[in-house]
Amino acid sequence: MGGNLSQKAIKGWPDDIRDKVIEERKKYGDLEFLPTSNGYWYGHRYLWMLFWAFEHYDFDFFLKTDDDYFVCLNNLANDLQYRKNEKYLYWDWLGCDLSMVAMDSGLLILGKDLTSEFVKRNDTLILSSHGRADDCYVHNELEDDKYDVTYFADNSRLVHYRSDLKDKLNGKLRSNLIGIHQAYPKYMREYWNYVKDNWLTHLSLKVIRKPYGEYCARPKGWDWTVLNPFWKHEPKSCWAPKTDWPELHKYKMHKGREDKRRL
Repeated sequence: MGGNLSQKAIKGWPDDIRDKVIEERKKYGDLEFLPTSNGYWYGHRYLWMLFWAFEHYDFDFFLKTDDDYFVCLNNLANDLQYRKNEKYLYWDWLGCDLSMVAMDSGLLILGKDLTSEFVKRNDTLILSSHGRADDCYVHNELEDDKYDVTYFADNSRLVHYRSDLKDKLNGKLRSNLIGIHQAYPKYMREYWNYVKDNWLTHLSLKVIRKPYGEYCARPKGWDWTVLNPFWKHEPKSCWAPKTDWPELHKYKMHKGREDKRRL
């Protein structure tokens, strides 16, 4: 992607951070700038990443994480061997209550056959304003077409809220966990100090994926109408010329849990 896009993508960043990011990209080629609009366009960003990965790599799994997620990569890599034969794998932290069923999407893993369905259905994709549910709309369509999406609700190893942690992490990070949400920089360093000395020598135990009914008694599916007002915006055709939510234009910044983050 060209320099103009790079400048547009990081507009508003402090000069020292901007220069470091541009230099990182030039030196290692490990960064891509997303050609999407500012504001609440999480859905376009998520789908752009998925389509870009599908075009450039021959992968078995697609991993998407939030920037405040500490990922225990060795435990995750060790576990992937057990998931290679899962059809239409949908792996995440699952929320199941009386009003709705939803994967969190803070750390999300999709099997390649499932990502290919996004590509096949490109012309009919439905987009949400906040993005976390876009995979759900595809899954709704797949279920209607009699595909059986494999939900792997890995709630025991994906810590949804860091504040829920009550015990010491030293041993758990080495052997039990896949990731921890809400891990802002202070906690990233703390967690890395727990695991860095034996990061590559300890293998986590196999976790058996259960049938969906043992994770949640409610049927699979996503219903945007039950969301609270801030998140409740009607889904729209993904690539329509005028896809927009004017009521969200007033939000120029996203206030994170522990900091303010520009969208």
